[in-house]
Amino acid sequence: MKKITADFLRQEIARLGSVVVETAIYHASGQKLHGTGEVLSLAHAKMLRESFLTDLHLAEFDEDIALARKSLGVQRILPAQAVEGDILVEDIRNLRQELVVPAGRPLTAEDLARVRVANVLMVTIQHRGLAALSQEVDRYRSQQPEPLRGLRETGTRTRTIQGGGTSVRYPLIPRAKVLVVVSDDLLRAFLVSALLSTGHDVQEHASLAKISQLVQEERPEVVLLDLEESREAIPKIREESPAQGAALIVCCPEGKAALAQQALIAGANDLLPRPPSRDALQEKIQGCQGLLGRKVLLPPSLRSERRRGPRQSEKMACSLQDAASPKPLPVSRAEIIDRSPAGLRMDYNLPVWPQRWAYSPHGVHPRHFFYAYAAANPMGRDLTLLLPGPHATSVELQGRVVHVSPGGTTVEELEVVGITLSGSPAPDPAPSRATGRRSF
Repeated sequence: MKKITADFLRQEIARLGSVVVETAIYHASGQKLHGTGEVLSLAHAKMLRESFLTDLHLAEFDEDIALARKSLGVQRILPAQAVEGDILVEDIRNLRQELVVPAGRPLTAEDLARVRVANVLMVTIQHRGLAALSQEVDRYRSQQPEPLRGLRETGTRTRTIQGGGTSVRYPLIPRAKVLVVVSDDLLRAFLVSALLSTGHDVQEHASLAKISQLVQEERPEVVLLDLEESREAIPKIREESPAQGAALIVCCPEGKAALAQQALIAGANDLLPRPPSRDALQEKIQGCQGLLGRKVLLPPSLRSERRRGPRQSEKMACSLQDAASPKPLPVSRAEIIDRSPAGLRMDYNLPVWPQRWAYSPHGVHPRHFFYAYAAANPMGRDLTLLLPGPHATSVELQGRVVHVSPGGTTVEELEVVGITLSGSPAPDPAPSRATGRRSF
């Protein structure tokens, strides 16, 4: 299980408005506080503060919960530290595996003598403060309103957890406000059902006649459209100022690559296969929320490592050039975050792009400047990177942009770019000296 603090959870709820539990949250006593699909709102943040909870535990994906819970509500002590009244959680056995003291009962003076000569390194006992921990849980639950699961009042939907879908999964995700505007009843019903079962706030409409008005009234974070109906709807949505920050996802059937590209150029952020899967839908919603800066500040769970080589943290300045163009790049200098023999990541002060929505999750949007250097573009060019080398020399690398995403801190707005290097690994650049602010 992943240990977090109640203060961290409360701050994330306050920052994002509400979050959805993807696994489960357990108290330090071992009691389950929230299960899969439950929505934690600002009311829960207030309860966390008023009940004085401290440490919480997030269940990991594919984890044996029964085994993991055995590590909660217990203490591991030296045999000499055991006292009368302690309750054993595990049997005490000698070297011949003969039972010395059984678990589940308070230790007596005779038991203590047996424990101390049993040749065991550690003894697992029930937490001595378990009664106080249980009172914390009771105090928290006494304030708890009816569970908010994001389900309609007209019925209950059962959520099915599917394994093997995505390589990156998050135990906590922001609750998205999603507007589904699709005329196909079957597709719309599936999308709404899948989103509600994941805890999101969903509004559905069958007609795009008043799409601009709907977006202005609902103020969604994500809008789901069908490809056949999106040609006229996307420009209308992007013309409205309240929709400039919304992410648009288009459901695209196979064999419609040209129309899908037109939808992206018109203003869509991502494409969803049709018919979609629940895992793919969840990944797209999560990715688009990341574009809007709506992320829970927890590292995700990775099924497998996607990088070809390990990343190494770097801090050095890097110059960017386009050898095929006489015009200077809008971004001429960046700072490397980390790199490996196969590629690197860099960031720089966010330029004022013509379309601030021109981002795609896990890729490069066709309206973004660096799309010309993206690996997905068959006519793309290599970007030239100049890194400081040894003895005041420069190391020249060629690479393709494979990922661009907006990033932000409390100090400055940044843009993060991932680049795959061309050819064989280059020699290690020399450590950089102190550089000034990134320029563009």
